[in-house]
Amino acid sequence: MGVHQIGGSAAFLWALSGGWVSSGVAQTIAIGDPGFETAVIAPCGFTAAISGGTHPFWQAGGPGEIGIWDPGTCWDLTAPEGQQVAYSNGGSAKQVLGTAALAGTTYTLSAKLGRRSHPCCGFSSAVLELWAGGTRFGLRTVAAAEAPAPGAWQTYSVTGTTPAGLAAGQLLEVRFGASNSQVNFDDLRLVVGGAPVCAADLGGPGGVPGSDGVLNNNDFIVFIDLFFAHAAAADVGTTGGTPGTDGVWDNNDFVVFIDRFFDGC
Repeated sequence: MGVHQIGGSAAFLWALSGGWVSSGVAQTIAIGDPGFETAVIAPCGFTAAISGGTHPFWQAGGPGEIGIWDPGTCWDLTAPEGQQVAYSNGGSAKQVLGTAALAGTTYTLSAKLGRRSHPCCGFSSAVLELWAGGTRFGLRTVAAAEAPAPGAWQTYSVTGTTPAGLAAGQLLEVRFGASNSQVNFDDLRLVVGGAPVCAADLGGPGGVPGSDGVLNNNDFIVFIDLFFAHAAAADVGTTGGTPGTDGVWDNNDFVVFIDRFFDGC
């Protein structure tokens, strides 16, 4: 996650938390090639492998171009994880996982979304979806107003709960895509539960809410503001300091936030 930059807020939160409590790690569900590194391509190159049907894990979810590329040092965007990223010029991708969905269970899918700093690629909208068999149980649309700054990445997530009567054996499926103008994707993660994949990465530069992949003083500032506003993003802990959401803003949320912050999520 990077270096922790801790100021006066750390002592304040530590005192309220009552000390260090280990919260463990959310149960992760494997996604094939979540960082799009499997089919290695040359720096600055790209291939429409997903919409072309040649990617070993991802399939096209509909019409439109979608593939992978290596920005290298030639372009206006760099990969936040690994060397390669996925791009969508209006296409979508899907992957049926090897894990069956459990009925009445909450899952969270997160992904880093990137925005080109180029006149070619004004961010319009993007989607993240959760499916179980033929049932969609989670949808997040990222509108232009929520887009990362040009040349930057930001983490977004969608949380959904499967129907209580979901038939056994329905495989989990994840999807992502963009409406038309290019959006880039990287580092997809799927976990069981409704808490953010990184419960401590809540603040961007200047104390503005939003995941930025860095744990520093901004996350403390945003957490405190969200906590006292009873915002959903600060509901990260349940009874006993276990990660999750319970609709209550109390000491358990401080415990989980601090544990995740110092553990680097």
